[in-house]
Amino acid sequence: VDVLNEEIAFLETFLPKQLSEDELRQIISDSGLDHIGAIMGHLKKNYAGQFDGNLASKVAKEMS
Repeated sequence: VDVLNEEIAFLETFLPKQLSEDELRQIISDSGLDHIGAIMGHLKKNYAGQFDGNLASKVAKEMS
């Protein structure tokens, strides 16, 4: 199990860092967009693979 955990930790270093909720809020705020579709489109275009879609959708709904 220890070997597998070490392998997982090593492989995770190659994955893109996921944006935190605070970072998503800042990006959405800075974008000036207020429609959830436009916000999600902006995130997908500029931050693909760097955010959790469910979290981004939740934040976008709160901020739109």
